[in-house]
Amino acid sequence: MINQVLNHYRQIFQGLEKLPQAALEVGALPTQYGILTCDELKQVPKKIGINLHESGSFAGVEVITGDARCMPFEDNSFDLIVSSSTLEHIPDFWLACNEMKRVLAPEGMLIINAPGLVEKASGNKIRRIASIFNLPDFIKRTTMTFPIHDAPHDYYRFTIHSFQDVIMQGLSDVKIWSIMSPPRIFATGIKK
Repeated sequence: MINQVLNHYRQIFQGLEKLPQAALEVGALPTQYGILTCDELKQVPKKIGINLHESGSFAGVEVITGDARCMPFEDNSFDLIVSSSTLEHIPDFWLACNEMKRVLAPEGMLIINAPGLVEKASGNKIRRIASIFNLPDFIKRTTMTFPIHDAPHDYYRFTIHSFQDVIMQGLSDVKIWSIMSPPRIFATGIKK
């Protein structure tokens, strides 16, 4: 996990009004790189991760093997769900999003990040340089993004609009922003 991403999660956790009683990490690894292993969540009594291929436990987090598109949990089971750089590896990621919302308890928080595409000057240095030197239009339209990883199972890059209209659809108090360059899109939302 990239330190900047983990630190962003930690800042969000520090701002929580109350400690979750049950937390789920979708796409978790049974290692020190899991989001639920951070100090801010040390006192959470129930911490579970789900991963398509790996299982095990680390620092109080039990990671089970399972598919994020059809999770083996009852409705409203978790008051905190996190997922980092997982959706881009799921061909039909919207099914995983629906499952996360299904198992999220009322008043629970969903926090997701994924590699993104954004339009802002800091992420488009190539565009500025191409304009200065009057290079062809296709170079000016270039957008920086996170490189392909875990190929051939890396399918998507997301925009703020895809987070708003698909990933976080149906949640309240949704906040969406990007960090880093190449960008990571972050979002939080509450189930009402």
